[in-house]
Amino acid sequence: MYLQVNGTLRDYVIDDLKPFSLYNVTITSENSLGRSLPTYVLKVLTLSDTEAKEKLKAGADQLSGPPTVPDIPDTKQCCRDNNVTHASCVNNFCDPLAIQTVSVPDVIICAPWGKQMFSCVSDNKDHSECCKRRNVPDVCMDICSGKPPVLDYRHFRYDNQL
Repeated sequence: MYLQVNGTLRDYVIDDLKPFSLYNVTITSENSLGRSLPTYVLKVLTLSDTEAKEKLKAGADQLSGPPTVPDIPDTKQCCRDNNVTHASCVNNFCDPLAIQTVSVPDVIICAPWGKQMFSCVSDNKDHSECCKRRNVPDVCMDICSGKPPVLDYRHFRYDNQL
């Protein structure tokens, strides 16, 4: 995105940014002698939808500090705590970095713990907004909801998109 603004402005608000997204911002100036070098990159993290709604509800003009970045949950331990007893299910489904290697036989073996595993991986939070941005098929949106359903044959043909 490139924005050109009047050089007499002392501040400027950029609209239509995506929630909980990281942006790199640089500024240059231009006059009859040419364009300046860009400033150092300023990394800006936008609020999540939840934080933005809370801010609006409270009527606050500013946050007391930077946006809250959630702790990364221990999803493998969550699966163990929720009685996922098959080691390969814990290693394949309960590790967000390994979930892309899951195969159809893995799904069949681990199906009895599907609800617990997806609850742990989602941290029981609604990720529908992120799933929509990543074009997850509608049939799989219930998995993104934070309250995953029992998996069935409808989900198998989309296992590479989860």
